[in-house]
Amino acid sequence: MKNYIYLFAILILLQIVSINCNKNKIGQFNSLIITDNVDLKIKQANKVELISDDDDPEVSYSLNNHILTITGNGDATLYLPDFKNLKNINIDENAELEADDDLFYANDLNISMNVDADAQIKLSAQNLTVNLDDNSTLQLKGEATSVNLTTTKNAKYKGHDLTAKSYNVDISDNSEAHVYAQNSIKGIVKDNAHLYYSGLDASKINVEISDNGTILSEGGK
Repeated sequence: MKNYIYLFAILILLQIVSINCNKNKIGQFNSLIITDNVDLKIKQANKVELISDDDDPEVSYSLNNHILTITGNGDATLYLPDFKNLKNINIDENAELEADDDLFYANDLNISMNVDADAQIKLSAQNLTVNLDDNSTLQLKGEATSVNLTTTKNAKYKGHDLTAKSYNVDISDNSEAHVYAQNSIKGIVKDNAHLYYSGLDASKINVEISDNGTILSEGGK
């Protein structure tokens, strides 16, 4: 009798969990936009599916012209096999992204962030283009062949754990960048911004400094 009671209780619990979750199978997309206080986790799986919790304020999505937009004010989890079809990730308006539990493979990927956005991503990519603005913070892990990095307006780039062959940087307006490069760093640091580097000798750095910009070694060569 007790076994039946336990089984009945488990079935009720599973039903409650099912009722409190929205599962949405997503079609093909190559751009992802996250906005309006959404806290999104991306996990690796052999499916493309978005799950949100009904207990949180509503999280909604739209898919138009291969652009997936996730908006609202709550938590959600997006399941993807990899980033190979993904060309653009845009995060803004206090949204957060966590995608650092699994290593996501990408080809050419653009990441843009602004307005207090925050993200942690683990990936293996060919060419990365990163634009950070307006107090946004990005932490990257993994590896990349080349990185084009632009930071401004108090943005922070944490690339200590991303091993890149080369960086092309434009660091300005009180922003801060930490990079690990093996072959070269080129670009400009200006307007009270700070570039911290590791992984290579100073002779392989060709960066213009102006208007109180600074470049400092963090060691780790």
